[in-house]
Parts: sequence; structure tokens; C-alpha cells
Amino acid sequence: MISKAHTHNGTKIYIEKNARDALQVLMDAAKEDGVYLTVNSGFRSYNYQMRIFTRMMREGRNYEDVIRYVAPPGYSQHALGTAIDFYPSNWEFAELLTYTWLQDNAWKYGFKETYPRINESGYPWEAWHWNYIGNAHTAENKAPGPAERPLQ
Repeated sequence: MISKAHTHNGTKIYIEKNARDALQVLMDAAKEDGVYLTVNSGFRSYNYQMRIFTRMMREGRNYEDVIRYVAPPGYSQHALGTAIDFYPSNWEFAELLTYTWLQDNAWKYGFKETYPRINESGYPWEAWHWNYIGNAHTAENKAPGPAERPLQ
């Protein structure tokens, strides 16, 4: 479980132990730089993902629209226990100092932005969604520096 001090509204959010430990180090480093991160989502079971997916369909959205933003149950990266969504988990996140800090530093702690603005997956940009990949290839997974980033 991620420390409730680091979750939105003090909720219980779980991720895989190695990811949780690395996240704690990342959050401590961010705090030293005056950046405060809050986690909004972590591990999601098949059933939980099904509830999200079904709710969106009941709201009147069609299947093609829903799968652009929410992975079908069994296909969500959150099911791995290594993915987290930072708060706020919406487009406002990209405008925050926290996002810039993550772009510059998250790779040092084994985290990678899963769906950057320009990506090969076909999924829309999700600045708030990050995945723990470990430190084995951190230099290869380094986020682009400020001069290399696309204009926002």
C-alpha cells in the first residue's frame, strides 16, 4: 500500500512492492525540490476495470470512444500493479510543475510516462499516467529534456 499521506484524499492505493518503494524515493526527491505529488490510482483488478468501463458505456459513450481512454478489462496497465495515475488525473496535470518535474526526473527512479504526447501506442496523451519499469534501462528511458519536448 502507498502511504496514505501520498494518496489523494488519503485513500488506500496499492501497487507492486518494488514500484511502491521506488515511488517513495521519487516522492521524497520531489519534495526536496518543493514538488508535492499525490497518487490518484494504482492497481486495478479486472472487476474494478470492468466497473469503470461499464459506467462509461452507461453514460452513453460508444465502445470506440471508451477504448480510446480506458483499457478494456484485462488490458489495463494498472492490472500489472506497476502503473500509477497522479492527481489530478486529467488534462490539467500537464500544466503543473509536478508534470515538468516528472518529465525531468522520474526516469532516475525507474518510472516512465506511458502515453506521452507523441507515442506509438495510438492512445491519447495521459500526462498523469506513469509506469514503473525499474532502473535497468534508465538512460534509455530518460524523458526528453526541456529543449527536446514538443511545445505544449
